[in-house]
Amino acid sequence: MKKFVFFLFLSGMGMLIFNACKVEGPPGPDGKDGNANVKTMNITIESSKWSGGYSGYDALVDCPIITQSVIDSGAVMCYLKVDDMSLALPVSVWNESYTTHWFFASQLKQILFLTQDDDNYTLRPDKVTIKVVAIESSDLVQKANIDLKDYEAVKEAFHLKE
Repeated sequence: MKKFVFFLFLSGMGMLIFNACKVEGPPGPDGKDGNANVKTMNITIESSKWSGGYSGYDALVDCPIITQSVIDSGAVMCYLKVDDMSLALPVSVWNESYTTHWFFASQLKQILFLTQDDDNYTLRPDKVTIKVVAIESSDLVQKANIDLKDYEAVKEAFHLKE
């Protein structure tokens, strides 16, 4: 019986020793840069899609990247593309004798864009492109020092692609 117990003891020790050793293979390739919790999309609004009159115009646009999680505790940033610049909304742009103001309001899967000139003679906007960035709260906390008004800083911090 002692031999049997000793045999069980040796077998158990052998199993522990062999199972405790791990041989690791070579490291895998690096993954793609990106951020699963930050989504972007370009929205182009044709001139004919704006509603309103001289006191201002608005356009309600579908935006599927605005989820309930983003609404509850994240952020939606919008950047008006003008030539080679991306202007963070809200923004006011001086036009020789008046100022044009651009705003937005977001809700689940939609954004309302608004524009108004301060001379009460707002003209229907031409075709515009606006970059929308939807950020979930976990990423806002991790990157709290980013200037969200600077699209280039946001693009770099969250590894966004044009």
